[in-house]
Amino acid sequence: MIPRKTLLKSPQSFKVHIRKLPPLLREEEFYATIQEFMNDIVVKYYAKGKLKEQEKIDSKCYLYFNSDSAMNKFIQGYKKVFCDEKGLYYLPDIGKSLLQNQQDLMRNKPNPLEGEFKKTEIYKKFIQQQEEEQKQQQLEKENSQLQQLKDEQKSLEEKPKKFEKVKTHIIMELEKEYLKKKELKTQIDNLTNTKNIIKLNCEEEGRIIERTFIFVPKAKN
Repeated sequence: MIPRKTLLKSPQSFKVHIRKLPPLLREEEFYATIQEFMNDIVVKYYAKGKLKEQEKIDSKCYLYFNSDSAMNKFIQGYKKVFCDEKGLYYLPDIGKSLLQNQQDLMRNKPNPLEGEFKKTEIYKKFIQQQEEEQKQQQLEKENSQLQQLKDEQKSLEEKPKKFEKVKTHIIMELEKEYLKKKELKTQIDNLTNTKNIIKLNCEEEGRIIERTFIFVPKAKN
C-alpha cells in the first residue's frame, strides 16, 4: 500500500467517498466487502461513526484509486447494502469526491497572478480602492509633516520675541542703575576737582598743620 503522504505528492489521484455506513460498522468488516477492488486502491481511510441515545453519526470511508477507470469501476460496481444489529438497513452514498488531490487542484487551477480575474470589475475596483487608500494615507502623512514644520517655524518665530521683551526689561533696569552710578560718580568727581580743593597751613597747639578744604558748588535752582 502506498503511504498517504506519497499519494498527496503525486501528480494525480482518484478519490471516492463512501458515506452513510452503519455507525457501529467496524473497519475490517467494511474492507471485507471491497476485497475485489483492493488491487486498484492505493490509499484507504476509514472513520468510524458513533451511536448514542441523542447522537447518531454514520461511518464513512475514503478510497484512493490508481486510475480513473478503476475509480469509475468501483462507483458503478459496488452495490453493497448493510444491516445493523437493530435491523436497520443502510444504502451507502458512493461518489467521486469533489476535493481531489491538492496537487491536482493546484495544477488544474490557473495561477491567480496570471489568471483572467485581473480583468474583472471587482478586481479593478479593489485595486482602485487600494490605490486611493494609499494616496489618502500618503496625503495625511504629508499634511502631518507640513503642519509639524509650520508649528516648529512658528515656535522659532515666537521665541525671539518673548526673549526680547524680557531682555529689554532687564536692560532698562540695568541702564537706570548705571545712570545713577554714573551721576554719583560725576558728583564725586566734581567735588574732588582740583579747582575746588584748597590746602592751607593752620597753626594748632603751636604746630603748623596742613588742612585740605573742599568747596562744594552751590546747586543751581
